[in-house]
Amino acid sequence: MKKFIPILFALFNFISLLIFTSQSPAQWEQISNGISTSQSILSFATNGTVILMGSGFNGVGTGIYSSTNNGTNWTQTVMNNRCVNSIIQYGSYFLAGTDYGAWVSENSGANWTISSINNRNVEEFTIIGNNIFAASIIDTVGIFRSANNGYTWIPTGFTNHGAVTSLAVNGNYLYAGCGNGVYLSTNNGNNFTSIGLTYKVIDCMATLGGHLYAASSYPGAGGLFHTTNNGISWSNDTAGMGSKIIYNFCVSGENLFAGTNGGIYLSTNHGTTWIKKNTGFGNYTPPIFKLFTTNNYIFAGTYGKSVWRRSYTDIIGVQNISSEIPSSFILHQNYPNPFNPSTKIRYEITKSDFVKLTVSDITGKEVEILVNENQLAGVYETEFNGGNLCSGIYYYRIETRSFIDTKKMILIK
Repeated sequence: MKKFIPILFALFNFISLLIFTSQSPAQWEQISNGISTSQSILSFATNGTVILMGSGFNGVGTGIYSSTNNGTNWTQTVMNNRCVNSIIQYGSYFLAGTDYGAWVSENSGANWTISSINNRNVEEFTIIGNNIFAASIIDTVGIFRSANNGYTWIPTGFTNHGAVTSLAVNGNYLYAGCGNGVYLSTNNGNNFTSIGLTYKVIDCMATLGGHLYAASSYPGAGGLFHTTNNGISWSNDTAGMGSKIIYNFCVSGENLFAGTNGGIYLSTNHGTTWIKKNTGFGNYTPPIFKLFTTNNYIFAGTYGKSVWRRSYTDIIGVQNISSEIPSSFILHQNYPNPFNPSTKIRYEITKSDFVKLTVSDITGKEVEILVNENQLAGVYETEFNGGNLCSGIYYYRIETRSFIDTKKMILIK
């Protein structure tokens, strides 16, 4: 009997390896129940309960869809024939910028009322305090301001500078991207000053900390630019992205995402380097018109391939914070603990192994897979976001072929 023990042990290890490695890694998945799989998606917004999604392209649109289950199902709203360039949530209101003006909804998108901006193409919104700003791409004024929840609008001081394609905010600073570079207002849009990238067509902008990012696809003068001193100097950072056309940015925490004509890229170091995140799209990755994060998901609105979704924790992934080989397997206590809504989990593995790290609730039900892949020896750290979970006790568990451990953590909202 003893001679069979090594054989049985080897067979057990082999079966365990198959079980671990046969699990599919998390990836992008199309979620188009209720919407055409060939639709183009331009915009998203949420009030925490309802997600609204705007569709259309080149003046052809099917309006706005809503979801109350994180995009698993979509329902078309009464605004069903507009090309919806942008949506923003403000208090209990939603605003939609369309090819025919700005619209307001007071009931989570079920009904819409046209504002005083009508018969104009509204490209984007942003907010400073009690003021909402709207960018128009076919008007000599370019930017309008509303102080009554988007029902009435007045012109700002942005005049005769060309069509405004993008807006960004950092504190009380309002940035406008147009066909002639980037402009800045420090007084709620009463006056604007050019701060650089003159003669470049600005496609989209974003702010992260003290950084302002601006993307241009103008032939011969395109690229990704960013400044930390309001345009006194600009750098051009595309390492890892090449010459991709950037359609939009998405900022979440310290992470910066870019939707491009070559898929989705992530930067965790203020745009110095970029990592491609296209797993799941298959042989053809569509142009990514809009990225949006909510409830621990990231959504991708595409050109011609509808909407896709991926776990936010999965796309951020686990970071190898040290390649030094540890002396033992360790699962550290999460920090901070208690947490709201995010916490970091660190672990150490002594050899190359398949690692699975999961989070379960107090009943043992698995609520999140944080890691599910082969990893080299080293020290790793990943982030868990419990934004879509209730307060309570949760357990995180690490499993390798030679090590298992579980620890408790507490979510307090």
